[in-house]
Amino acid sequence: MFQTYIIGISDFRATTLVDDKMGMPGATKNQTTGATLTLGQKPRSFLFTSESVTEGHPDKVADQISDAILDDIISKDPKARVDIETLVMKGTVIVTGQVTTTAYAHIPQIVRTVLRDIGFYDAKVGIDWEACGVLVSIEEQSPDIAMGVNKEDMGA
Repeated sequence: MFQTYIIGISDFRATTLVDDKMGMPGATKNQTTGATLTLGQKPRSFLFTSESVTEGHPDKVADQISDAILDDIISKDPKARVDIETLVMKGTVIVTGQVTTTAYAHIPQIVRTVLRDIGFYDAKVGIDWEACGVLVSIEEQSPDIAMGVNKEDMGA
């Protein structure tokens, strides 16, 4: 869901008008809020939009899965390099990225545990933690990225 913030700026004061579809707890329609502008900014008006998702949305589920994988690896190898992306769609979870570690992470098991803990027990509501497909495509971190993050390679 996209939310629209209408912002008018004058006299170095920003005013936000709350739209009734913004989902801001405790805010009423047309309520104003304020923010200070940086000196030198010229008064202007612009439209600002952002995305907000609710609990159980695939983006939030994907973040929880990626976080759980990261936590598992880092708990076993604090020096690990982890770049994980997760995609959740009806009946399928895809985990991809680049990882350099000495630890082993049973990624399908981690994925299923997160889904179970969230409460995804029925494919009719989007995904079933026991029956969903889990695809994993992870490779070792590329040397180009490693060069930018490894201290011994930076001449430090």
